[in-house]
Amino acid sequence: MANEGILIAAMSLDLGGAETHVIDLATRLSSLGYRVSVASQGGRLVARLEQAGIPHVYAPLHSRVPSSLLAAMRILGDEVRNRRIGLLHAHGRIPAWVLTQVQRRHPSLPLVTTYHGVYAAGFPWNLFTRQGDLCIAVSDDIKSHLVNHLGFSASSIEVIPNGIDTRRFAPGPYPPLRASIVGAGSGPVLTSVSRLDGEFAGTALELVESLPSIAARHPGAVAVVIGDGDRLAAVEQACARCNDLLGRRAALAVGGQEDVVPYLLSSDVVVAVARAALEAMACGKPVVLCGEGGFRGVVSAENLDLLKRHNFTARGSSVPLSAGEIATAASLLLENDGLSDEASSLGLQVVTSEYSWEALMPRILRVYEKAFDSRR
Repeated sequence: MANEGILIAAMSLDLGGAETHVIDLATRLSSLGYRVSVASQGGRLVARLEQAGIPHVYAPLHSRVPSSLLAAMRILGDEVRNRRIGLLHAHGRIPAWVLTQVQRRHPSLPLVTTYHGVYAAGFPWNLFTRQGDLCIAVSDDIKSHLVNHLGFSASSIEVIPNGIDTRRFAPGPYPPLRASIVGAGSGPVLTSVSRLDGEFAGTALELVESLPSIAARHPGAVAVVIGDGDRLAAVEQACARCNDLLGRRAALAVGGQEDVVPYLLSSDVVVAVARAALEAMACGKPVVLCGEGGFRGVVSAENLDLLKRHNFTARGSSVPLSAGEIATAASLLLENDGLSDEASSLGLQVVTSEYSWEALMPRILRVYEKAFDSRR
């Protein structure tokens, strides 16, 4: 397999958890000596591929319009022939469908798919959802969804979470950025990291709404919102209202950031889900886990197994996301150094042992080997 080219296909490469995973996977494979190319509709993270010397192919993999699908099939088919591709790896529904069509013209090629979330099911969605020779689900609940609602074969699905770069995301001292953030107040820094599209913006909005309550107990507290999207303006307006109420610049919306490490290291509490939560844990920060789907609370030994099953999302939570829940959990951490230290140590240990690329890359390579065997 080492001599085979690998084509990875994703919808886009803008800021996001699945997109970051694709970039990290490609660069790790390249560092191990594999020939890798990545196809997508493009985005801000393409620059990271170029810096690593990994070819990127622009293809309309973000669209279900028939003309876009046909164009993507042609572009990826050309890539297979021109770069002597030996394995296909699709991330998401549209890339998986397109690469299935490419595979039909090159039947010796194994196809691996990765599903990062829960997808719409039923007619007609199931007709356009492809499993590939082998499938990776990033959590147990996604595997159950693929089997129970999309008709995938359970025996062909491997649960492998997305990897975290623990060399980049690691504990460290407060960076210089901390001084400029705390300069807006004088107290603890609470940070949210998420997309600000649709329901994904709920975490940021509720954190900002919770800040006056937190500041009443922790004077000078500051909330930092990282992310962009179609609701960024609404978040900025919420920050302005909060700042007017507190009479200072206490809530800061800093937009999307390609490098969030300085912000995480500047934080006392991080409010997030999924990859953002895991990256904060890798930096040794206590996490209040909440987002689209509801509220889970402080990451702890008591809820750890549940959080792992749901990929550290709030899917299926019976507790709604609210400013009150965030304020209670954040204040609990800020007022109990022992609890905060315990949450930080647990999070760091879990990410290092179970979510680092060093732990996960051998498992992904075993899936590739099995996919090759299935086509021999």
